[in-house]
Amino acid sequence: IDLFYEILSDTAARNHFLESPKKYYQDIYDLLKKDDMARCYTAKYYPERHLEYLNNKLNELAKEDEQLIEKLKEYPNQKVSLNRRNQIATQTEKLKKTIIKTEEMKAEYPDGVVLSSGITICTAHRAWLVYGGNRTILREAGANYAIKQFEIFDDKERGYEFVDFFGTCSDECTDPAYTGIHDFKKKFGSTYIEFPGEFHYILKPLMYQLWINLYPWALKTLRKLKNKARKK
Repeated sequence: IDLFYEILSDTAARNHFLESPKKYYQDIYDLLKKDDMARCYTAKYYPERHLEYLNNKLNELAKEDEQLIEKLKEYPNQKVSLNRRNQIATQTEKLKKTIIKTEEMKAEYPDGVVLSSGITICTAHRAWLVYGGNRTILREAGANYAIKQFEIFDDKERGYEFVDFFGTCSDECTDPAYTGIHDFKKKFGSTYIEFPGEFHYILKPLMYQLWINLYPWALKTLRKLKNKARKK
């Protein structure tokens, strides 16, 4: 939960929302975990393993390029081979840049670093991917996709009826505050099921007007204060 909260706080600062206190998530996890109703997943990135993969890929491209060079000695104007050599040159250059960045990550995180984390809450037959976060660094690694895929496979092995991504807007939604997370969840081949929406039943009109007018300002102020505290 400590790691989960660290990553969630990073996500909150980046996406401008306020997370609950760590005790909230710790209490939920502890209370439900004892009945096997909660699990916390983490996705860890290992730079050393990544470097090994990248160097192997680089060697494979170099061998393929050597074969193409020999082939072009016999057929110097073969377009397929010439085009492939150009592709290999582009891929090689990209790999070398990635290797440099990965070596920097290895120096900074020799034992690896957790990039994504999520909490799943479940009943006997169903699972809800309720909370999750993704660290700002190495977002291109796609750790948030990997961890969600693993959670889905894990829940499938447990025989659950469905895995709920815990809320989104519809395809008709145009609010940028929601469309990003909606598009992310759609990429897993999910089915959109509409439930009754939220509504406000106004009991005290004056207090309600104060709430809707002051709340955005208060939220913005709290975000600024929290971001300043994080930077310190």
